[in-house]
Amino acid sequence: MTMNRTVLTTAALLASVGSAYAGDEHRSKWDGAISVESETAQCSGQFVTSGPVGARFHPQITGSPDHSSFTRFGTGETVRVENDNNGQFNGTGTYELYSISAGQFTGGVSNNKTYTLTQSPANITTATVFVTLSGTLDNYADISGCTITVSGAFVKVDGDIPGY
Repeated sequence: MTMNRTVLTTAALLASVGSAYAGDEHRSKWDGAISVESETAQCSGQFVTSGPVGARFHPQITGSPDHSSFTRFGTGETVRVENDNNGQFNGTGTYELYSISAGQFTGGVSNNKTYTLTQSPANITTATVFVTLSGTLDNYADISGCTITVSGAFVKVDGDIPGY
């Protein structure tokens, strides 16, 4: 019985993350890949990826109430990083992290997590086709002093590209 509950709980959590994307047709979105290129010693070697993993990027477009976010889909793990404030991920700010890993959900409580990210172009609009994102996420996974360096590239999802 315990295993069935664990499987059902995990399935429900994965469905809830998936449902965020099943209903994202109202948001502009870019798909691509992102990698964790380095991490500080406080991270204990648990976040660097051997290469890029699939990712989806949702910048906040002017007038939208939805905060900017990106989600990376790793092996056995899905992580969403969401800007705590209005605006895009160009510069510095605070973020929240939501993660599903090994059947466990974590996140939703801020712990002085800050980002320093550069996105190109600096201001993404609905007409932007390609986006790059790079920089650091501090106090990653609520680990004090854990800083990861990320780099990603994204292309606007087919059907959202003007003229196609």
